[in-house]
Amino acid sequence: MDDSERSKLLKAFVEKPSVLVDFIEAGNESAKFKLETDRAKITAWLDEQKSIGVMRQQWSRWLLLCIVAVIFFDFIFITLLGFKILSFDNQKVILSFIGENLIKIAGLAYIVVNFLFDRNRDISR
Repeated sequence: MDDSERSKLLKAFVEKPSVLVDFIEAGNESAKFKLETDRAKITAWLDEQKSIGVMRQQWSRWLLLCIVAVIFFDFIFITLLGFKILSFDNQKVILSFIGENLIKIAGLAYIVVNFLFDRNRDISR
């Protein structure tokens, strides 16, 4: 059985499991085993994708709240500096504080893009 036949049979098997009965009656045990293996892989992959989707939603909300909190705190900090309620003798403190927060936001964005939304996952594993 070549790959195109196998793909067609797998698609039919996933959509309508009774296709497997035809294989059993025809004596194609090796084809049956391959289709069952492929179906198990696809089912496991779909379950994993569902759980990853839930995880993405939870982490996306949490990371969004963190980013909003950092930006809000920076806004309050800069406002207090602008109205001279808060002051520092050394301007490097202010620049390092704001720079650090920008790096935090970039780091969170890096985590989101490279971990939560990884598109290089392979179904064939």
